[in-house]
Amino acid sequence: AFGEKFGAAMLRRASVRVFSDGILAGAFHQDPRYYRIGQGSILHRSLLAVREAVIRRSDDGTNQFNYSGIAGRAAAAALTITYYPGPSVTAKVVGDTFWTSIATDAGGNLVLEFLPSIVHKFPIMKKLRLE
Repeated sequence: AFGEKFGAAMLRRASVRVFSDGILAGAFHQDPRYYRIGQGSILHRSLLAVREAVIRRSDDGTNQFNYSGIAGRAAAAALTITYYPGPSVTAKVVGDTFWTSIATDAGGNLVLEFLPSIVHKFPIMKKLRLE
């Protein structure tokens, strides 16, 4: 069962990347990358990192609603009904998958924002640096 769950999670993640960062990002002219702020208070940096899950930069540099990210995650969540087992194919599971995907996007942005600062602050972690 673990292999099937792991495979389903990997397939869902790949679907999110294809829809959100590929097809729909190009269609809506949005930049799917996260840009690290790197300075300011922890609260300010955290709020901006989490905000990036729902606000995305357009190709011209302006901020706009994350149409590609939200629609792509919704499409990937809806696609799960094709490969999840029968008992798991419910509206609740699809909804939970969608909201979990949004939350992990925000969490990933937090990691991208703060991991370089943590590695820099603690000498023992400097071995992790990729320079």
